[in-house]
Amino acid sequence: PAEKLSLYTAKGAGARINALIHADADLLRLLGYYLAEGYISQDTGRAGAVRERVGFSFHEEESEYIADVRRVLDRLGLKYIERHSTHARTTIVSSRIFAWLLRDVLQCGVASTDKALPHLVFNVSEALRFELLRGAFSGDGAVTELQGGKNLMFEYGTASNALADGLTLLLQTMGVVPALY
Repeated sequence: PAEKLSLYTAKGAGARINALIHADADLLRLLGYYLAEGYISQDTGRAGAVRERVGFSFHEEESEYIADVRRVLDRLGLKYIERHSTHARTTIVSSRIFAWLLRDVLQCGVASTDKALPHLVFNVSEALRFELLRGAFSGDGAVTELQGGKNLMFEYGTASNALADGLTLLLQTMGVVPALY
């Protein structure tokens, strides 16, 4: 069955990813985390092979988000390592296929300046769109109550014009009237 197929690029213990990935709440939330706190990097390994790594960096106290990313990666069949630095924890997946999925298939970008919403987010239910926003706002956003809770102000900071435009459109599909500054 298709559910048991895996994609991989190396023999033996190479990084594998499930060949069939459902667009569910976990995946959409992971994409939101990636848009806010993720990146793709390349380095050269043994025998000159180019390795691609997908990282998710959070403040060390954001343990709920770190655990959620790890849980979703586990469910997708992806192996990862944890790196710790001053007040930050980074979850790193060494996988050309996962990088390809995020960069080339979903076209989410590789760095903060070229991030963009995956087009699939406009073809899923409102509940799944909310999950992407939940992941994204967990990293680079804030929601503030105004007028004693009668109104909410959503704020999101990004260096990517494409992501700002995409989030503006996405929020509009959910009845939110955003403004760009």
